[in-house]
Amino acid sequence: MAAQDGTAARTHIREAVAAYDRSTQSAEMPMPERVAALGLIALAYNEIGDKSAARQIVATLKQTLATISEPYDKFQGLLTLADTSYEIEQQRRP
Repeated sequence: MAAQDGTAARTHIREAVAAYDRSTQSAEMPMPERVAALGLIALAYNEIGDKSAARQIVATLKQTLATISEPYDKFQGLLTLADTSYEIEQQRRP
């Protein structure tokens, strides 16, 4: 059962990444929403134990965050980055 759950989770993550890619290609998703979506995708990878993919997504989140200049949106993005990074790194400790 756990293997099926892991497979289903990976499938959902792939679908989320594909949806994210489609939305960014057509410029439908504003940058603050992209940051939030990337944070959620990174957390999903972390939940299934794929730390490498989670860290890669966080790197993309940082690059996306760098393009935001509006103070409130930047602040929200920084909170997303901090929370996501904390969650990913916290699980390394026993």
